Amino acid sequence: MVTEDRITKVVESTYRRALYTVHPDTIDAIESAYKKETGAIAKESYRIVLENMRLAKRKKMPICQDTGLPQFFVKYGSDFRMRGNFEEAVRRGIANLSKSYPLLPFVVHPLTRENTMNNVGKRIPIFHYSLLPGANYLELTAVIGPAQPQSFSCLKMFPPTAPVSDIKNFIIEAVCNITGAVCPPLIVGVGIGGLFDSVTVVAKEAALRPLRIRNEDPAVAKLEGELLEAINRLGIGHMALGGATTALAVNIEISHTHAPCLPVAIQLQCWCNRYATARIYSNGKVEEVE
Repeated sequence: MVTEDRITKVVESTYRRALYTVHPDTIDAIESAYKKETGAIAKESYRIVLENMRLAKRKKMPICQDTGLPQFFVKYGSDFRMRGNFEEAVRRGIANLSKSYPLLPFVVHPLTRENTMNNVGKRIPIFHYSLLPGANYLELTAVIGPAQPQSFSCLKMFPPTAPVSDIKNFIIEAVCNITGAVCPPLIVGVGIGGLFDSVTVVAKEAALRPLRIRNEDPAVAKLEGELLEAINRLGIGHMALGGATTALAVNIEISHTHAPCLPVAIQLQCWCNRYATARIYSNGKVEEVE
């Protein structure tokens, strides 16, 4: 049976790994954008980013100075067993890491702005749970939540009769409103359907989908391709310096919704899109998941 201490140690190592890890599909997309970029300033900026990725991985140091607000997607196996309080173990892991690693203290009270100084607070970390029937492990995905992409992400409740063209325009306009602070090229996660309080999670899950994978619904996959093409025609480019690649991918996930509703959420992610996953088995074994 897994103990709280085991969970705490896995949280420390997984969140730390997320801070310096860029996933292979993202690296491939950045390298592709670098090769086809013709603007001298943007091309040099890509070169610096590629070097930054290599150094971060080799030194195991944060790839970005915004070490984020901690979020965890937790898939809980129905046969997984642990002793103690899971969420307290996670909180302790983040607080410990804040002391032992260059994890900047970003968690503040929303009104007084008082800083907790350990990256945990009321309802922080943020947890999203789902169940894995029959599994004897817990899958924990640590997600780095940087500030600027959150600031420009958005949600709109459309009338149910709104045409797809209105949704497309909403997504394109959201990208048009970014500044270089969001660090394009972006991964644009889009959630369509569900309700007001669920569609943003769907959008976040879309943003975390590997870039090579298109939606299994052909109509949704077609929309992803159309939006990516349209966004890359904007010419915003890397770090808003101009260029051919404003987005690396547009990932859309859908949810059935209430008949009178049509919520659409956009989760913008900067190019590095940092997250890491580990599985913890009931016997204490830990497995890193790529």
